[in-house]
Amino acid sequence: MAINDFIISTLNVSDDMIFLIDTHKSSDKLHILIKLNDTHPTCPCCGGHTKIKDYSSYSYNHLDVAGIPSIIDWTRRRYVCKECGKSFSEPSPFGPENFHQSYAVLNAIALDLHNVRMTYKDIAHKYHVSDTIVRMYADSFIRAPRLTLPENLGIDEISSSMAKIRWFILVYS
Repeated sequence: MAINDFIISTLNVSDDMIFLIDTHKSSDKLHILIKLNDTHPTCPCCGGHTKIKDYSSYSYNHLDVAGIPSIIDWTRRRYVCKECGKSFSEPSPFGPENFHQSYAVLNAIALDLHNVRMTYKDIAHKYHVSDTIVRMYADSFIRAPRLTLPENLGIDEISSSMAKIRWFILVYS
């Protein structure tokens, strides 16, 4: 199906990694239902064999498709090690852990953060996230060089009875 091929191209996964993909529209959002192939990973703790413990649903905000906000609804596998008994989740190809935004959305946010005419609120509205998420992403992942202060910095306050403002603060180097 053409729409699925287009959506797969934006998901950071290859076609052979996908076991099941389906789309449906509910109210004003496009839901992309996806389940990946079982890769039978080894245990990250001991390297032993694993089996599927259960499944959990996980959602990521994704880029708009034809002007409609989209959400990736991923059926994520949880595994348990047959040898040590530790459980772990399938690694996510869609976005970083503890972020509910896809890599495509985070990349678009990073590109928009370079635009000095856009505020955090503008970017958040454009990608259907909160401005707190945009700030957290900017603080976590974007490194900007900081300006340094001069070696000597003078600060002084002046009182004026002639001006409408009574106190002035002068900062000079």
